[in-house]
Amino acid sequence: MKVTHWNFFREKDKISGGKRYEDELFNHMRHLVDLKRSQIENRNYYTYLSHYESFDADIIHATFQMLSPLKITKRPKNFVLTVHDIIPTVYFSTYKKLKHLWQLSEMCIKFADKIITDSEFTKNELINKLKIKEEKIHVVPLGVSEYYKQYEQSICRRMFNFQPEKKYILIVSSNEPWKNMEIIKEIADGLNDNYRIIKVGYGEKIAHRKILSLGHIPESEMPYLYSACDLFVHPSLYEGFGLPCLEAMSCGCPVISSNATSLPEVVNDAGYLLPPTDVAQFLNTINTLLSSNTLYSLWKPLTINTLNYIQ
Repeated sequence: MKVTHWNFFREKDKISGGKRYEDELFNHMRHLVDLKRSQIENRNYYTYLSHYESFDADIIHATFQMLSPLKITKRPKNFVLTVHDIIPTVYFSTYKKLKHLWQLSEMCIKFADKIITDSEFTKNELINKLKIKEEKIHVVPLGVSEYYKQYEQSICRRMFNFQPEKKYILIVSSNEPWKNMEIIKEIADGLNDNYRIIKVGYGEKIAHRKILSLGHIPESEMPYLYSACDLFVHPSLYEGFGLPCLEAMSCGCPVISSNATSLPEVVNDAGYLLPPTDVAQFLNTINTLLSSNTLYSLWKPLTINTLNYIQ
């Protein structure tokens, strides 16, 4: 059985959720099947429509939703497509859809022979919004690498020069509209003066005296950052999966997440699930948890012990 992965992300691209999926999938599957991969060198749309090689594969797996038009242009047999989310359908303006050629991608998703999604939520989005046949869709939840585990918090805190008397709340997110970063300032306004928010991820810095925006953090350092922090907060409005929540839990960092879209599937009973726009509930939960050593010590182990995805 010969399999070829058609990857959307370039070898030189910085790590993102989509690129990590492609790299991890290839690195683990190449020991199981005769596997090759084809990647683009630049992001020019017309280049990528013609660039991909099949290497006489029995199965082609296009590992990102934007590659769906390749089913039409390259006509591969046994074309499997991974769709992580359909955020452009929900959030992009008509102009932005045209600019990113999403309307073509959206139209071509239905031509895939099989579709892999990360969550039941995304499966239902495909069925209800794009009218994809349910029998085509297979849900395969994401997992985390073995180096995402709990490390000694005191050592990790020293690595990031955290002040011993302060509590640190981690947010891992871009500033895209569906990430709901607008409420972070409001949350920061109501925090105890000894609490600080650490924001990592792409996007503009959030200016606030209680928010430290670190920007991009190397993948190799993220398990230590999760382990160093006292809480992980994720107020997102829309996720195809929500991998940072799973990473935080695997590192023993208690999670407070929104209850939107796919996030209840990921967090389940291992964290707090709150309405994404209810600042008062986020503040109350953060303050209650961090101000009670008894409650915190009871809750923290649950972030690891109730995980299902990494067993």
